Amino acid sequence: MGEEAALNKTGQNPFFKNYLDKSSKFVYIDNENHFRKSALIAFGLLIRKFRVRKIRQGAENGRMKRKFKDKIEKMGNMEIKRQEQYTKKIKLPEIKVLDFLYAKGGEVSYEYPELTALCPMTGIPDFYTVRIAYLPAKLIPELKSLRFYFLAFRDIPVLHEHLANKIFEDFWKSVKPKKLKVELDVAVRGGIKTKIVRERSR
Repeated sequence: MGEEAALNKTGQNPFFKNYLDKSSKFVYIDNENHFRKSALIAFGLLIRKFRVRKIRQGAENGRMKRKFKDKIEKMGNMEIKRQEQYTKKIKLPEIKVLDFLYAKGGEVSYEYPELTALCPMTGIPDFYTVRIAYLPAKLIPELKSLRFYFLAFRDIPVLHEHLANKIFEDFWKSVKPKKLKVELDVAVRGGIKTKIVRERSR
């Protein structure tokens, strides 16, 4: 029947009728060319609105980053202490556990070379390799949940020493091993090589 049959008596394409009925900016029109032009204008307005929203969001994110970085570079010891106290209490993804079925199992070790967190003094990412060695008692960690736990640190500002102890205490609390050793190997920053080791036995 062609395009003309697709138009109703008012000259509208029924495909767009519901959209035009809901729009306060457009009215029924008698000419097919005018309708197409109006549809293009409507589409253009939607694209413009989306672009403006993205630009505003990007500007806001930029302001937030600059604010965070400018503030963090001016921090004194007490402000850093308050921030680190918050990081110590922050709730991260749970390290899920599975039953360990052997009474005398050997030592288990994991190495994760992709750990990142933010430097609390500059806001720049720090890169780590974390090594965990433990003697299981009744539980072992589910490794997918352990990976998600590590990934959660990427947006958290934390000192190297506090990060190592945070990982140690969370693993100790969740897995409850007989013996645990956590080693945090920090990538070189400013010519200084840092390594933090903590271990404990029950």
